[in-house]
Amino acid sequence: MDLNVVKKMNENRNEIGIYVLSFDMKYPMVFWEGKPGSKNLISDQMIKIGKAKKLSHRMKQYERTYGYRASEPNLKSVRDYYAEKGITDLNFNKCNGCDSKEPHHHIKQEYFRSTGLIFTDDFEEENFSKEVEGHIKIMFKKYQLKGFDNKGSVKEYFHKSQLKNIIKEIDWFISKKEKNINNHPTDLIPTDLDIFFAKIYLPILIEVAKSKKCISYGDLVAKSKALHPNDEQIQKSIPRHVGRRLNYLRQRLNLHNLPDLSSLVINNTTQTTGYSYHLNPTTEQKKVFKCDWNIPNILVV
Repeated sequence: MDLNVVKKMNENRNEIGIYVLSFDMKYPMVFWEGKPGSKNLISDQMIKIGKAKKLSHRMKQYERTYGYRASEPNLKSVRDYYAEKGITDLNFNKCNGCDSKEPHHHIKQEYFRSTGLIFTDDFEEENFSKEVEGHIKIMFKKYQLKGFDNKGSVKEYFHKSQLKNIIKEIDWFISKKEKNINNHPTDLIPTDLDIFFAKIYLPILIEVAKSKKCISYGDLVAKSKALHPNDEQIQKSIPRHVGRRLNYLRQRLNLHNLPDLSSLVINNTTQTTGYSYHLNPTTEQKKVFKCDWNIPNILVV
């Protein structure tokens, strides 16, 4: 594409960002009208995560793909597909997703957050958008769909049941980046290992909270190893790395308006939280002990 066109499209940086769409079609629809014979179908049980360089332009594309069309695209692939079926007039005046003959579409914009103003460099923004999509794929892996009935090869589509969770996760991830430019030195974008170990430590700390006790960094690591004797990554873990994992856990708990379980993890010598802990540990521990921890695993969404 001509660079001048790209520049013009990106003049409004508020239109650059991450979006979430849902669908309400009656019948599954082909993921792109330019490939009418594709087996990649989209249904009303799916949601789409994507990045836009110009949201208004992107939404018009979706509305045409998933809605009423007076005619099909004048593309060779489309003409050839229908020619094989003996059809040459492509003025269908219909929607493939429902029975209505009136102009409409089956797209609902559930969420959009601009990332264009976080970065002045388009390359950095593009890389961050990929980070967001990658993070969602990790966190919601078991809900990712390849297409209708999980058949096909489409990307960035997930089960609709996770709509609210995914939006909350995206919003949190972008907020972390904005602040990472940063309000606290430990408030870092999590790595895959941070997420992995936070999931391991959460049930252990819930049991500690129910007993109204604290646990040392070393004992937390030892307990995780005892519970997962065959996991090489856990067996190699050391107390020095626990702080980063607990920071991510703290962020997740805060996202769900829950008290900070990491306040229960203390130094074995000083019998208090680590030097970088920036909340009042006594206050947080009291909140933790009063909380009902019979909750779903907030990290395994």
